[in-house]
Amino acid sequence: VDNDLLQTEYDVLRRLVEVGKRSLLVLNKADRYTDDERDQILTNLRYRVRPLLAPEDVVAIAANPAAVVLETGDCFTPDPEVGPLLQRVAKILRDEGETLMAENILLQSQRLGDEARRLLDLQRQTDANAIVEKYQWVSGGVISVMPLPGIDFLATAAINAQMVVEIGKVYGCDVNRDRAKEPHFPQKTPNPLN
Repeated sequence: VDNDLLQTEYDVLRRLVEVGKRSLLVLNKADRYTDDERDQILTNLRYRVRPLLAPEDVVAIAANPAAVVLETGDCFTPDPEVGPLLQRVAKILRDEGETLMAENILLQSQRLGDEARRLLDLQRQTDANAIVEKYQWVSGGVISVMPLPGIDFLATAAINAQMVVEIGKVYGCDVNRDRAKEPHFPQKTPNPLN
């Protein structure tokens, strides 16, 4: 930030902290303020983010200080003042480095697991669609060659049962042919008051 913290910036910071990201709030362009103004801004920022960050995690820097006109009329650009930020980062790494690395590895592992599940679901969906299409053509062929209407219904039921068994295998469910033939419509429950 370079002055007060906007609500959108606060929301981003809050979300980062909620997901376990170690965060710092950096007041940039601190060279543009008097010492009293800078101290007041830091106090306000620390108060505003106190549920999210420790006071020492709010630091002031001047990453690109404004040029200063000297008495001689020459322009002088001071060196960047990032010492407070570097000191804070160094302390955090010294105190929390191993924990931060472990959390980062855990987060990457979770993302990898999520991606693996997504790819597995996508592959299962593709395989299931191929099975449905295959049995759709088989059912259509059986219906077209059956001379008697009742027999085509029985053949289609058997084909559909086999399709359910194969789709169950794709999704890791053990479904046998008898179970696949069971109707899965809600059964009318007898009313105990009758």
